[in-house]
Amino acid sequence: MSKESISKDYLNRLPPARRAYPSDREALVVGCNNLKGPKNIGDAISDELVREGFQVASTDVDDLDVQFLGSTKRFFDTHEHTWDTLVYAAGVNELNWFEDQGNIYDQITVNLLGAMEVSQEFIKRTIDDNWIKTIVFIGSMAYNRVLNGSAAYCASKAGLAHFAKCLGFELTPKGYRVFCVHPSNVENSPMSEATVQGLMKYRDLTEEQARDYWATGLLMPEWLQKDDVAGVVAQLAKGEHGLQYLTGTNIELSGGQR
Repeated sequence: MSKESISKDYLNRLPPARRAYPSDREALVVGCNNLKGPKNIGDAISDELVREGFQVASTDVDDLDVQFLGSTKRFFDTHEHTWDTLVYAAGVNELNWFEDQGNIYDQITVNLLGAMEVSQEFIKRTIDDNWIKTIVFIGSMAYNRVLNGSAAYCASKAGLAHFAKCLGFELTPKGYRVFCVHPSNVENSPMSEATVQGLMKYRDLTEEQARDYWATGLLMPEWLQKDDVAGVVAQLAKGEHGLQYLTGTNIELSGGQR
């Protein structure tokens, strides 16, 4: 039996393709600050989805901390909702020379393993729902760039990007649309501020020098904003105008940069 015939037989045994989104949209956004810190990308995504008519559950690290074994399953077991959309926006970084990094496990756990665990629990609970489901991961342009002081972060985002492609291949015929959105420098985000502080530390720069370093290479009229990222995610979740066909792809918000 050939690989092609096995694949065809598998696809033929799947339920009829889901072609419609539910009338009442519900989203789970993982990785918000929820007023416990500066507004981050997850918060902006939650706000934008609400404006687009979604009911949104926004979780912060107090609600769901993927670094603790079993916390993801416990969260889903105690929150019975008919979510049709999952956005995973959690992420951590430590900007430092690799030999001096102290939270390698945290970066891999939150940025990659957490995305895997949360999406797996989401899929288990939605696989039989007779409508289109959406999964959006927030990655980083670091996923395919070589950046100083960011080896573990780059590796985690590279893993996330390939994970999204693999999920797209597996899940698209099962009624899911899977995307990974990679922002470039996002102005006034907590991650960007942490990057400036990290540059000051590991490159021994002043704050002004670090901000100038961070701001190198702008080609657009202004830097990417949190609301810009949120708008892209909301449109992908809505799936209009052929955007469903981006399923399984990595979407770079590069602003023209190499």
